[in-house]
Amino acid sequence: TTLDIPIYSGWIVVFAPVPLDIAENGRAIGTSDQGRLMLSPGLHQLTLTNRQLGYKGVQIVDIEPGEERSISIQPTGELNVNAVPWAEVWMAGKKVGETPIAGLQVPLGTHEVVFKNPQFPDRRVTVTINGSTPTAAAVDFTK
Repeated sequence: TTLDIPIYSGWIVVFAPVPLDIAENGRAIGTSDQGRLMLSPGLHQLTLTNRQLGYKGVQIVDIEPGEERSISIQPTGELNVNAVPWAEVWMAGKKVGETPIAGLQVPLGTHEVVFKNPQFPDRRVTVTINGSTPTAAAVDFTK
């Protein structure tokens, strides 16, 4: 009789721009800030959360004995942007469109939104994007 049971654990490394708590079946395993987390070989359904930013996601990973499995998570939230009379909208040095913009998917966390209209000085608004509710950013250049 031959018994084929893996005796070596494996590891998971989760890369994310915000800290994520990692759990399996309601049991905390660790956080994305910890680096490598040990898991038994086999299929795992991991729950990734950041309560402060309202994010919860599920990731399925297959761990091989002695191997390290890396996953990258880019949790996003929704941003709605408007300006009076109108504006180009810039984030992280890149133009993302012209107002109005609805449902723009943006990475969770704090961001600066720059509103540009050639008739007015630029306006900057800082927003915190979360995963549970849409965030709004608006300016009125006439005020």
